[in-house]
Amino acid sequence: MMAQKEIAVIDLGTNTFHLVIASLQQDGTFDILVRKRIFVKLANEGINTLGKASMDRGMQALGIFVNLLEERGISSKEVVAVGTAALRTANNGSAFLNRIRSKFGLEIDIIDGLKEAALIYKGVRQIWNPADFPVLIMDIGGGSVEFIIANQEKVLWSRSYPIGVSILYRTFHHADPISPQESEKLHKFLCNELRNLSMALETFHPRTMIGASGTFDVLADLLDVSPGQLYAEVASSSVIPVLEPLTKMTVAERSAHPQIPETRVDMIVVAVCLLINVIRLGDFHTIGISRYALKEGAIAEQWEQVS
Repeated sequence: MMAQKEIAVIDLGTNTFHLVIASLQQDGTFDILVRKRIFVKLANEGINTLGKASMDRGMQALGIFVNLLEERGISSKEVVAVGTAALRTANNGSAFLNRIRSKFGLEIDIIDGLKEAALIYKGVRQIWNPADFPVLIMDIGGGSVEFIIANQEKVLWSRSYPIGVSILYRTFHHADPISPQESEKLHKFLCNELRNLSMALETFHPRTMIGASGTFDVLADLLDVSPGQLYAEVASSSVIPVLEPLTKMTVAERSAHPQIPETRVDMIVVAVCLLINVIRLGDFHTIGISRYALKEGAIAEQWEQVS
């Protein structure tokens, strides 16, 4: 393998499209050279059928990515591109993929939830110093949520649930602010959906929950974690008091909040409700926040294949 091979990964998520370009080193590490994130909200009109406006936003985002790739001399055929929940669910997903292939020459690999979870684990492992006890890794996406229980050696249990924030928002959050009745319905729904997770937590007893990017980037900002810090841990007791006030805020109040990005103002409430529910399911001593997730896991996997 060459000393500084560049590799590009595109992640076509339900809410967000990501491009990461990294330089692979001979020692197995990599340096991030380019990181671009564009909020597309692919399931804005629903996840079962992608709307024309949503697909158009996706095409515009990919056009920006392809330009960045061309600037670095990387062809579309060299890109690792993966699609997740929206593209594996939508009945017109294949038509969108054909449109992408025709316009940009990109081949999108639609991965299932377990593969998505495996890549998330590989991504987190790049910056997390494994403990000698199991941890729970959680990745909150727009269309699905992945949970991985793992130790320093391997994945012990993983599941992907179709309860991403885009779905929860469209189903449960209509009042402004979210009403007590909506919150209760959401809570009951999550308790039912996450029964298998609850049993897994009782079996493996993870003491730490690690959140991978996305919503957890907002949590990092709320807890004043440095943007340059790739991994941080905080006491679990400090998290819910920071999150709960967000569930009481109106859209206007969330929009005015300096640590809530405009792109997350609408769905942050259901994301926070989900996170609080999961924290209360387990007996976590600490909450970890990882800046690395699926994209970095895909880079690590590519290094494994070329080394």
